Amino acid sequence: MNNNLTEKEKEKEIKISNPVPFVLYQYRGSRQKDECYYNEEALDIISFALDCGKKTEMSPSDITTFCLKWMKLLDKKVNGSSKNGDDPLLSAELIDIFNSHRRRYGIRGVIMSPCGAKEKQYLFLLERICNDNVNLQKAFRQWKLTPREREIIQLLIDDRCNKEIARSLKLSNNTIKVYMKLLMLKLGVTGRAGVVARLLTGK
Repeated sequence: MNNNLTEKEKEKEIKISNPVPFVLYQYRGSRQKDECYYNEEALDIISFALDCGKKTEMSPSDITTFCLKWMKLLDKKVNGSSKNGDDPLLSAELIDIFNSHRRRYGIRGVIMSPCGAKEKQYLFLLERICNDNVNLQKAFRQWKLTPREREIIQLLIDDRCNKEIARSLKLSNNTIKVYMKLLMLKLGVTGRAGVVARLLTGK
């Protein structure tokens, strides 16, 4: 960093050098083509996520596939919040978690369009989840998780699917599904991503 800069210029330079990875998705819901805008940081993260840690060439349709998935997850979460009387547009909701180049990222989504609009704008922010410094034992005690729930959480954090968790713990797939529902109720979240995010980030 240049030492001759003023404090305001230094602050601006820091912000530019550490941009937040984002994707802005314009869903048209008609015959018109949807549009996607994103910065280079988001492109790098998503391209590594596509091919198990190896960077691949991205096409607009690849990013649109991610956006459509995130859009559905966010719409579902927003509809659930609206039924509870909450204002779903005030904060960026954590809707998904995925691995990219040995790192884990959470996706926070915000609907930018006014309620009832035919064409919707979605902003997706990609934030790195650092679980190196997370004290899982403290989180386990805080939420009073049983030994079995703790085992399931450990495997869930390792990105194992229900079948893999069931196989590892020698339980049926249906039993794991029941445990997942109970964990979501206990932690006050929806979805596997919500369970992991609650324990890793405390949010």
